[in-house]
Amino acid sequence: MFRVSCSSTLCLAIVLVVLAEFGTALGADSPAALIAQADLACMTRYLQESMIEAIALYEAVLPSLDTLSLSSQAYVLNRLSQLCYEATMFSDGNTPEDKELFTKGKAFGLQSLRLNPHFAAHGSKGLKEALSYVTDVAAMHWAVDNWGMLCGMDPVQGLLQQG
Repeated sequence: MFRVSCSSTLCLAIVLVVLAEFGTALGADSPAALIAQADLACMTRYLQESMIEAIALYEAVLPSLDTLSLSSQAYVLNRLSQLCYEATMFSDGNTPEDKELFTKGKAFGLQSLRLNPHFAAHGSKGLKEALSYVTDVAAMHWAVDNWGMLCGMDPVQGLLQQG
């Protein structure tokens, strides 16, 4: 049998009340609240319902994206790029829905890369030149993974062929 002291129960109750007030103060639809909810859903993204919920919540932040810091913008865009890639794992493969997810994931990744002014400024000189200025590895990773899948690349074969 497990016994809980009154002081432990009181502390837990106070913490829950403070968290509830904090959540109310943020506003249920504020970008910070939506990101927090998306992060929670993302923790169980191996369940299709959680994956769908996480994507929807991060996408709900997009209209307010410009109000966030650059690091928060990159975080949201990188998560969306990652989740678009990972969401295809629920299908039997190579479906029109997969292609749509890979296309969106690539776009989110490239949008995140363009948050870097040096990448954006050198984009007209070609992708190779622009990539030399990349500092956000997650953005590059997920953009390239989604792009590779659109081009029919096999990620396992690609890893085996690296020098």
